Amino acid sequence: MPSAMSLISSTVLSSTSTGFSFSSIPSTYDDLIVKMSIRGSSERLLMAFNGTTSSNYNLSTFGIALTSLASYTRAGWSDNHLAYMASPAHSASSGVFSFVDLYIPSYKTSNYKLVFSDSLNDAATSGVYTNNAIVEWAETSVITSLYFRSGGTNDFYPESSFAIYGIKNS
Repeated sequence: MPSAMSLISSTVLSSTSTGFSFSSIPSTYDDLIVKMSIRGSSERLLMAFNGTTSSNYNLSTFGIALTSLASYTRAGWSDNHLAYMASPAHSASSGVFSFVDLYIPSYKTSNYKLVFSDSLNDAATSGVYTNNAIVEWAETSVITSLYFRSGGTNDFYPESSFAIYGIKNS
């Protein structure tokens, strides 16, 4: 159980943005939590650690769309596809945003890194989508930055929000 959780940085977009990043993440914590409320140009959410786009992301995801179930596994991606159906596309009803929570344990160790992702999208006209994913970053570098982008034209829309927290376990 964490003994301290501290806000590192947060922002709310005031205009359309092609992506968003947290840079210079301090190494004073044990784990990271990222919370997002997003609306993007695509239903996909992509992430890269430390600007790395080499094929070293491995994904296992499980999603529910209305009454159907889907799962997907893929190795060797150059983008970290955190979730499909994670962000309402611009064609969804006005004011509809998704929440996405990420938990990144042991981000400063010399082991491969894991990300646990939960997302929910109420697309209003087409139903509710939920997605859970586990992503492995097959590198041993300390995570110092996170970069997010939407699929499609890579846009996040105004009022999308991003926050990162550090957790100390001692």
